[in-house]
Amino acid sequence: MALNDPAPYVDTPGGKVLGVVPFYYNATSGGYVASKGGRRMLYITGAMTGTGADITADNWAGTPFTLPAGLFANVGDTLYGVSAGSCLGDTASKSIKVTLGGTSVVSQNLTTAASTKWTNEFWVTKTGTNTQSYAVTTATNGSITSGTLSGVLTKAEATALDVLVVGQNATNATLNSVQCQFFMLEFIPAP
Repeated sequence: MALNDPAPYVDTPGGKVLGVVPFYYNATSGGYVASKGGRRMLYITGAMTGTGADITADNWAGTPFTLPAGLFANVGDTLYGVSAGSCLGDTASKSIKVTLGGTSVVSQNLTTAASTKWTNEFWVTKTGTNTQSYAVTTATNGSITSGTLSGVLTKAEATALDVLVVGQNATNATLNSVQCQFFMLEFIPAP
């Protein structure tokens, strides 16, 4: 077996290991495709990033992360993501967004003095050709703030899609008034 073989055992410089590579080269199609198998971490960071000393939106946490073209190959393929952080406890108009291919999937507002910690989870699942459904849950200080939101996307899956985590304090130009302290993306192939 070679490194590009999607079978359960993969050749490495140290010998064969049990594992699944997230992508392999398919000589028939002439390109890289997602391999079948279990969940695969695409990106994770715990590096803290914050808003600038201005009132414009800032991209965070190593974003954009670019999903490879063709990642959503099969109906049921799912992208799972989590982002979390903190913010100043004031009534300024602060917000967090996660976008996929330029469309907001997560939109979270933090406008009360008690809003000092935030987190969100989202799932985007292929439902048909260039169509996806998504579900989002957001929490502030450990309590669900918006319930579960859902919607429909129409992203062209044959092109690469950027995932951005965006923070903004639209009221006060305070450095690091909103911070992202964790961000991860995981791919879950269709069963």
